[in-house]
Amino acid sequence: MRHKESFSDIIIQASPAFFVAIDDDGKTMLMNKAMLNALGYTRDEVVGKDYLTNFVPKSDRAMLSQIFDKLVKSHESTVNENRILTKDGRKLLVEWHGQPVFKENGEFDFFFGMGVDITERKRAEAALKGSFLNMAKTVSRVFTLRDPFIATHQEGTAILTRAVGEKMDLAADKLETLYIGSLLHDIGKISIPAAILRKPGKLTAEEWGIMLTHPQQGYEVLKRADLAWPVAELALHHHERLDGSGYPDGLQSDELILEVRILAVCNVVDAMSALRPYRPARSKEEIIDEIKDGKGKKYDPDVVDVLLKMIEKDELKLTGFKEVNG
Repeated sequence: MRHKESFSDIIIQASPAFFVAIDDDGKTMLMNKAMLNALGYTRDEVVGKDYLTNFVPKSDRAMLSQIFDKLVKSHESTVNENRILTKDGRKLLVEWHGQPVFKENGEFDFFFGMGVDITERKRAEAALKGSFLNMAKTVSRVFTLRDPFIATHQEGTAILTRAVGEKMDLAADKLETLYIGSLLHDIGKISIPAAILRKPGKLTAEEWGIMLTHPQQGYEVLKRADLAWPVAELALHHHERLDGSGYPDGLQSDELILEVRILAVCNVVDAMSALRPYRPARSKEEIIDEIKDGKGKKYDPDVVDVLLKMIEKDELKLTGFKEVNG
């Protein structure tokens, strides 16, 4: 048994990962060398100290305390991210794998956690996302050279979908998907002849058939990018409808992810409110009638309700130059 304990201690102390043990009173029992070095402490400075108040930022303590309570009650391991404080006041973001340890009689004994410092990885991811967002904005603006209506429409739709997503309390990753996907949802129109895009009159059957290819064309462009967000799916399905009457695949209801259902309605609202070569901007009343008539049939009812409330509260300006307030 002594050899097993010694071997385990050697592994813990030699590991580049963080290891910490916290007793039932919240006092620190152990921190391995990797964690001590990262935080800037010695062993004597941490053992016996209250873990939450000494090594966790105040803003994260309530959340971590709830995780500890859940571990004790569930007897199961957990994975979470929280920040820890270094001796000089810096904050490191750590991905923790936590495990409660119990005595032979079933009483809780202590928490044991293994962590990986993901601070730099998260910074790199944020920088990459920022770079891609800037690239997406640039690509969207390129359309100004071919068709200023498309560029304005994509930007307006992106602002609107993000606002709707925020009203629906969507997670940050879904908001990113909505915004970036909306910025690029009409990228397939780069393959449509300018004469068709700018035609002031009604399209012929042949011209309309060409126009209908833009979702698939956009999908083909975006799927090769191997992006972290399902933006290719948004480009492909933004003209789909709940009742299957949309294109190109005639998908219905639950076959459409939430981001697509949000984009589908916002795309219509933004497009109707803007001046186009072949028609004037639609009135506020016409836009309201369209989404009300299509609620639960063509358009997601929850998304319609959010948009109607935004219009009612004057948070959405339907002027052809999109502006979302609040």
